[in-house]
Amino acid sequence: MSDVTRKKLENALLFIDENLDKKLTSAQIAEHANLSKFHFQRLFGAYMGESLHQYVLHRQLERSAQELLSLPDKSIIEIAIDSGFETHSAFSRAFRQHFNICPSRFRVVPGLAKRGRDHTRPLLKTVPAPKSQLKVRIENLPEMYFNYRADKGTHNGTFLKESQRSLTKDFSFLATTPHLFGVGSAFPSSPQSLNDPFADIFYGGFYLQMENCGWSTDWRSIRSGLWAICEYRGSYDYLYQTWSLILRSWLPNSEYELREDLSFERYLTSPENTPKDEWLTEIYLPVKSARSEQIDS
Repeated sequence: MSDVTRKKLENALLFIDENLDKKLTSAQIAEHANLSKFHFQRLFGAYMGESLHQYVLHRQLERSAQELLSLPDKSIIEIAIDSGFETHSAFSRAFRQHFNICPSRFRVVPGLAKRGRDHTRPLLKTVPAPKSQLKVRIENLPEMYFNYRADKGTHNGTFLKESQRSLTKDFSFLATTPHLFGVGSAFPSSPQSLNDPFADIFYGGFYLQMENCGWSTDWRSIRSGLWAICEYRGSYDYLYQTWSLILRSWLPNSEYELREDLSFERYLTSPENTPKDEWLTEIYLPVKSARSEQIDS
């Protein structure tokens, strides 16, 4: 997919996120992306792993569930309207079908709701694509140590807007650095939208042994275990698209489940001396065998 097409789809996603309280049509969104309605819907389904209608509905339901928990004084009908639903009954019906619990009951006992498989964003339940074109390999890695600094917020889906180049300069991708597995970013929780000013982002170096490197005093251990690894080539601006596919399409159709640990990106090339379309990144997703989980239970 070209950068031009990716940018058009990104504009569409931003438009959706900024207008979840409105009744959007596919023609409106396609027009905002500067694509024909038919071509846009085809591209959207291939990229997101679900139809445009499903994606909008799932984002509206995620938003409404978040507000039910975070805004106790806001009425259910207000939340329904602000999330894009025209009536209380339409909202309640969609909410119950999606989370297997009514909105009022969810507000009291949210733990009873049927949630998504991404533990960092459990209220976003999506319909996986029947097939994924991602090439994902599974590796068993030893314990690692993450020497990090913290950043906050995303801008139009881009992480580390100011820190990316300084990070690669600081580490310089030196193969002689003792026990350095790689440099990258980790996400304690997934951003809630393409513009999420509250998203926590860690960035730094991943080591096989702790080093007295002086770059940062903050360390976090990453447990040994299985990792689903996917390689991405191209601008960092569109990494979130691959994250979306691996979580919403590959994972639900695989024999693996997420385990509790940090997901992270590992940057294999330096943007200082590599053309943008040749930047290489690996996405690391902590997983465990769903089959062994069933046997243990």
